[in-house]
Amino acid sequence: MRKKILSVIAVAALAAAVLTTAVAFHVGVSDAAAKGPGPGGPGGGQGTATTHPASDPSKPLTAADAAGLQYMREEEKLARDVYTLLGDRYDVRVFDNIARAESQHMAAIKRLLDIYSVTDPVGADVPGVFTDPVFTQLYKDLTAQGQQSLAGALQAGVTIEKKDIADLEVRSAATDRADLKAVYGNLQRASENHLRAFTRLLGSL
Repeated sequence: MRKKILSVIAVAALAAAVLTTAVAFHVGVSDAAAKGPGPGGPGGGQGTATTHPASDPSKPLTAADAAGLQYMREEEKLARDVYTLLGDRYDVRVFDNIARAESQHMAAIKRLLDIYSVTDPVGADVPGVFTDPVFTQLYKDLTAQGQQSLAGALQAGVTIEKKDIADLEVRSAATDRADLKAVYGNLQRASENHLRAFTRLLGSL
């Protein structure tokens, strides 16, 4: 049984590692598009300007869009912080791999905050410290649950990813900014993959 679990974990860890690379690629392309044409012409000669909508800082975000970005920045931090702690607690690589992916998610949101000159709620980025008290409480609850058992840790991952997907859907539906929708869509697809990995591992216990 132990070998079966480790085998499943290895597959999930590999999938998460591939996902991390994919997310990093999407983030990089979006950033390139936001900066405008490169040496090869529009989109740097790679079609990025048409694939990923460019950001237009001359058109400020609405208060709702700005607040949505700030909220999602902290939500991605919640995921990273919880998975980092659980990765230290358990010798299960999926937590470390997905924590790295969450760092990429945070970076994607941070780029948009910077482009539109929106205050970053993460600040000094202290693990477990949040501006929004909702995330402060979630961090306490989920890390406490996760440190009780591996099953509890994987369930914490399921809870985080379900919340992330639901919140990304809400934020995407609430904005008419194409660049925000593109980033939210990329992050949602990644979170759906994370959810499948945690669910599969939980079912193998």
